[in-house]
This record gives sequence, C-alpha cells and structure tokens, in this order.
Amino acid sequence: MDDHTDRAFTRTERLSRISTLLHAAPHGLSTAELARLCGVSQRTIQRDLVSLETLGIPVTESAGRIHTSTATV
Repeated sequence: MDDHTDRAFTRTERLSRISTLLHAAPHGLSTAELARLCGVSQRTIQRDLVSLETLGIPVTESAGRIHTSTATV
C-alpha cells in the first residue's frame, strides 16, 4: 500500500470515529476534545466535520460544542 492509500484509510476511520464519538456525547464535544481523541489538529477536525456534512451526517455547533443528530424522518 502506498502512503496515499494509507492516509485515505486513516481518514475514513477517523470520520467514523468522529461520528461515533459525537453520537455518544449527548452534550457534544469541542473541536479541541475531538482533536485530542483522534490524535489530529483542530483544523483537521474542522475539515472532517465539513466532510461529514457532505456525506449527509448532520453536524451542528452550539456554544462551542459540536453535535450530531441521529433523528430520522
């Protein structure tokens, strides 16, 4: 496997982890907390949150806390 493939797989795992962490945190998490839990920078978390939204996972921010919703229609 080349470096590009390794990075993509790691990113995919991280997106899944972020989603799981947010679903498990009823009061949300800050980007600093997510960054620490995922071992990346806050800027990387910000980019990942945009990617999650693009994938259709609702991500919101309130009072510095990031939340996601599992509600279905």
